[in-house]
Amino acid sequence: MQGRVIKIFSDFYYVYTEYGIVEAKIRSVLKKQNTDVYTGDFVELEQFDKNSMQAFISKINTRTSVISRPKAANITQVIIVSALKEPDLDFEQLDRYIAHCEYHKISPVLCFNKEDIKDTELLKTKVINVYEPLKYKFLPESYILLENSEILGLITIAPTSGNPYKINITRLIFKQNMYDIGKQLTEFVIARYGAKGAVSFRVTVDQSHDELLDLFLNGCGFRQCSYENLWKLDNFKSQTDKQLPFRYCQNSDAKYIARLYNAELKNLYKPSLERIKTEYQEPFFAGMTNFYKNRYVLEDNIKHKIIAYLSVTTGDNFNFIIDMSLNDAFNLSYDEILNFAISEIKKRKTNFCAFLKHRQYTNYADEMEKYLHERNLNCIQTQCVLVRDFYKQIKQPESALQLFQFGEISSN
Repeated sequence: MQGRVIKIFSDFYYVYTEYGIVEAKIRSVLKKQNTDVYTGDFVELEQFDKNSMQAFISKINTRTSVISRPKAANITQVIIVSALKEPDLDFEQLDRYIAHCEYHKISPVLCFNKEDIKDTELLKTKVINVYEPLKYKFLPESYILLENSEILGLITIAPTSGNPYKINITRLIFKQNMYDIGKQLTEFVIARYGAKGAVSFRVTVDQSHDELLDLFLNGCGFRQCSYENLWKLDNFKSQTDKQLPFRYCQNSDAKYIARLYNAELKNLYKPSLERIKTEYQEPFFAGMTNFYKNRYVLEDNIKHKIIAYLSVTTGDNFNFIIDMSLNDAFNLSYDEILNFAISEIKKRKTNFCAFLKHRQYTNYADEMEKYLHERNLNCIQTQCVLVRDFYKQIKQPESALQLFQFGEISSN
């Protein structure tokens, strides 16, 4: 007769069978073999007595999974239950439980109670972002390096909207001249998120920060792709009052915008900077992000083809950054594009600062730079775009070729 162990107490094993719960003891042969019976084991029973509901365990069937603490076998699901408040949520303890499950190749379910207690909304948002799989992450995360309770450095990363497998390093802080701290923090997030499936890491550094550039390029293995400039539009004077007829962007436009963006890239930079369509879709958690973005497209009336994409982004509702992707075959007017963008900002704010992002890795970068100089605009910032791809080496015999396994890229 077969059954499954559901409880162990001292030397007694309680086995669930077709006849009900049977109290069993282990055969001496199994004891001599130092064979342990775990809760969850499927076992064979002998000498079953229906009257007393007692038997002996003669064999333990093959296990599909096993953990030693607590002792359990054939686990199909682990549910970790914790309170959000009263007592306070212990992230470190939760991490240990999750790591234990992952080590044994079991995907846990997290269950949080007491969510109705006051002031848990912010905590719930943090919990969602911390414990969501990488493909669902949407909020920035920060890590600190401690030594004897002293904070030596901090790093902040933010997944790319629509493609969380591309990670942006948005902030790196460490004590003066302690560049090794910066390197440790950078390598930590690369290892952590690379293990979760991230395929590339990007950071933009002001070209005047030579030491920081050296840290990323020579210390952390990043490579320099190109530059991004920020031009202030405070004294912008258009030579026309016309505006191009942009419309609001829809998620159905995403595939065509991605094609437009990738087509404008110089061939040298395409492998590192190409984008996928989900990066142009409205994020599911748009209301919870730390910035606000309006997106527009321009269509060719004859072919009904998207020929321009425009975005206006702000993080503080005062400074607005205008970015565009263009089909250079249509010779669109920069004046008419900026007239439209600035008029859209004015609908939202009367007092604001507008900036134009100029990406030097596009095919029309030189033409745009010439236009900006002709309008007597000032470039207030130049940042180097640095990229590092994540890969792990596959172990091979010494005589074999050296192979590398790249992170998996999500399909469109």
